[in-house]
Amino acid sequence: MAFPLALPCPAESLFHSPDGTAFADLPIDGHRETWPIRSRQFRHWFRRRYYEDTGSAASAETIISTVDLLEARAQFDAPERTVHIRIAEHDGCTYLDLADKDWRVVQIGRDGWQVVTLHRSDSVAPLACYPSRFHREADQSKASQHS
Repeated sequence: MAFPLALPCPAESLFHSPDGTAFADLPIDGHRETWPIRSRQFRHWFRRRYYEDTGSAASAETIISTVDLLEARAQFDAPERTVHIRIAEHDGCTYLDLADKDWRVVQIGRDGWQVVTLHRSDSVAPLACYPSRFHREADQSKASQHS
């Protein structure tokens, strides 16, 4: 059974960053994740999707062709968007990604702040909410000697 190349990502999920990097917004476990189309995570997602749809493994040629096609669609037919990591500004609000398992972000505006859901890449590590101290990794031996 042949896998239709346009099936994995609808056109509205594709975009590119100002530097030309192609991205796809993908529904993952009830939230949306944004991945570079050339990333390992995207290829894993595609392989799983292909397997779920066809019952067989995608060939290397199918994966390469699909990634090439989706990258071209994102770069030439899709809108340009800015991609932010950890912190962003939009419509007068600042957003701080907590990078937790619930995909929460703090939205900070003139009237206060609130915790909302976020769309982000899965490569961001969780933000420690209450660090006890800050030091460089090179200073860890000194810090542990003074504890």
